[in-house]
Amino acid sequence: QRRVHGRYYMEQSRMSGMPMKSLEPESDEEDQEMDEMISSLKSHLKECQKLGKYVEAQMAQNRIAELKEKKSSKRMNKLQSDSEKETKLLSDRYNKELEGLEKKWEEEIETFENEWQEKEKTLQGRHENGLAQRRSEFDSKLPDKGHVSNDIVKLKSKEEALAKQGKFEDAHAVKMEILKKENEDNIKWQEERNLIVMKKLQAIINRQNNEREAFNISQRKLMTELERKRDVEIETHEKKYNNAKFNINNDNQKTIKIFEGKNKAKGIPVKAKKPGPIKKEGQRTCLLYTSDAADDTPCVDLGGRRIIKKKK
Repeated sequence: QRRVHGRYYMEQSRMSGMPMKSLEPESDEEDQEMDEMISSLKSHLKECQKLGKYVEAQMAQNRIAELKEKKSSKRMNKLQSDSEKETKLLSDRYNKELEGLEKKWEEEIETFENEWQEKEKTLQGRHENGLAQRRSEFDSKLPDKGHVSNDIVKLKSKEEALAKQGKFEDAHAVKMEILKKENEDNIKWQEERNLIVMKKLQAIINRQNNEREAFNISQRKLMTELERKRDVEIETHEKKYNNAKFNINNDNQKTIKIFEGKNKAKGIPVKAKKPGPIKKEGQRTCLLYTSDAADDTPCVDLGGRRIIKKKK
């Protein structure tokens, strides 16, 4: 009598001429192999039931349940893995689009700032040229020298009188005094002249300052609006991503719940596989029992597992 799963399946494979199959489904092909194995076991179970081989029938039934559970667990792992991959793909696409979006807005804002600076330089140059032109106009309308003061008129009369009298030394002294006085009056006039020009130019300077301030205010408003549009577009993009992520997760959860419900109705437990050790390429798992307890009938259950008896 065959009491161990491993021995039973090896014997069945040898007798039927079929090759040994891996019981760890890793591909669709192996799913089909498992279905064929389950179908073969069901036929064998019915045969054992008819012949009264209940131990072998129980073993076959247990093995069918194990295979169904493993197939169901594999499907559950596949659903969860696909869900994670889909979420990751969505996240990668979102991050890539967000990076492109931020780069686009960064370039657009940088372009706007450069244009702002160029416009400001142009305005500044226009103001400077206009101011220089107005200064030239004001200068041309004012005489280079001011009116001759009464003191200088009197000194000139005195100079002429002394020269007529032949007092040349005294006339020369008066002339030097006149030159000094004229120089002082000229300096004073230039100061007054500059004040007059600056007073007229100040009104123009004030208008130019107001124009520059208004220009900068308008540019700052445009910059604020540009930044607002950037924030709105990025926020909208983020909302779309969150909605898409929610819908994907929701749909995947529904699919998993439906799958669990169907398996529950069939009495098949579903357990998601925990990450195990990494297999080397070419390795395949085969669930064979090699315990030496398999030959000890009283100490082994129908699944080939050792029964540990407690000492009384």
